[in-house]
Amino acid sequence: MIHPEDALFDEKAGGLLTKLKGVDLASRANALGGTWAGESLTLSLFGRPHRITREVIRDHEGNPATPAVTVLLCRYILSRPSELPPASPEWVTLRDIKGAGVLTSVFTDNTRKIIETAFTGHPDSLAAASATLGGGVESHRGYDLSIRFLALPRIPVLIHFNDAEVGMPAQCAILFDRSAQDCLDLECLSIIVTYLAGNLIG
Repeated sequence: MIHPEDALFDEKAGGLLTKLKGVDLASRANALGGTWAGESLTLSLFGRPHRITREVIRDHEGNPATPAVTVLLCRYILSRPSELPPASPEWVTLRDIKGAGVLTSVFTDNTRKIIETAFTGHPDSLAAASATLGGGVESHRGYDLSIRFLALPRIPVLIHFNDAEVGMPAQCAILFDRSAQDCLDLECLSIIVTYLAGNLIG
């Protein structure tokens, strides 16, 4: 059975691919942080190369990208500002992004809980899973584990994780550089969080 959300993304993906046909991908490659070769644009999503043409987007295994990932990459290409916003020193959660509402808070909580449940008692496994997505361990005071990813070129994501202790459950936070909201809308940032959580737990 197809989930209603899958059908929604499928419809959006088709419309965005149609818009992509009018875009000179080669001329945008550098500004997007990608590479152009063999009539296709390559962009990395969490370290995994995705090949984009005007007809199809393929993932790192050569398969057609999921509708959600297609929506994300198309919007990244179509919405890229002519001048990149400066990086911000401020990290924010999805619920802090402009336009976020109650449903966003619920989504964020559920996504965090997926990671917390999967890696309680196993922070080393979280670090190992993160490495397969290009995540690098950083040192941040107050956290057992902090991992920085590059979701898309110039779109960093940071995970803070504290393992469970006596009387205290595991806690996870997923954060974006605040400048991410100038490049991608809330739906696309939600897709990034979903992709990250889903691939971390396998």
